[in-house]
Amino acid sequence: MTGPQLMYSLAIHYACMGRAVIKVGVNMDGTPNGLYPLYSPKVKVKTDKFGNITKFLYGDTDKEEVMPSFFSARKFENGRPAESYAFQIVKPSLSPFFDINDANTPLRALGIPAEITKNLLQRAYDSSDNTPNIRHIITTAPTMTAPQEDKLRADLDDAKTGAEQSGDFLVLRGEDVKVHAIDSGLSDIHTKIPLEDMSRLIAGAFGIPVALLGLAGIDGSKFANNYIESRLSFFQDTIIPGYLTPYRDWE
Repeated sequence: MTGPQLMYSLAIHYACMGRAVIKVGVNMDGTPNGLYPLYSPKVKVKTDKFGNITKFLYGDTDKEEVMPSFFSARKFENGRPAESYAFQIVKPSLSPFFDINDANTPLRALGIPAEITKNLLQRAYDSSDNTPNIRHIITTAPTMTAPQEDKLRADLDDAKTGAEQSGDFLVLRGEDVKVHAIDSGLSDIHTKIPLEDMSRLIAGAFGIPVALLGLAGIDGSKFANNYIESRLSFFQDTIIPGYLTPYRDWE
């Protein structure tokens, strides 16, 4: 990774999981020679009785890599580490322990909004699966038999432009047949409004002003004149105190 890529990777972990864990490789004289970002959910810590982290355990349980912390790593006389070690940047929480399950992160507060968004998108995906270009759905009474459905389908195919019965009238006796247009516009309030509401909740939890989302919903025009202020507040209230300051302290 380049330097900016590394910082971006660490920022994603910090935002979503509440901590960024880094392994530091060292030279023979104790100076760093490389930084290696670790996948936070795969990292566990061991502490002494005073709460100091002594070890980082990385990977699956049956093949964990054990890395000392800077606190417990072997040191040269000048205080530089004599072996590779790991450290982490964490968001403070009510718990004094560094368990990832107790991390103070937006993702832990967004279970229901995220689940609603997932289900709505899954419904849209299931509706379009294998039928991406269908614009209408035909429904019939439950008493219609399978042979009758096949006959209806065949007659509709024969009535297409250039087909054998193109232009003929289709007559169906004794069944209630309805044609429904598939509407994916803004009038589909059962999808659009819940999705936008959940998007606002998720963005707000991450400190992102609604005006920056570009939502085209019923009240999207309200934020047109607030874009400049929203962009400024995003940096002043979220990026600088939430990310830049912790990383500057780390450096």
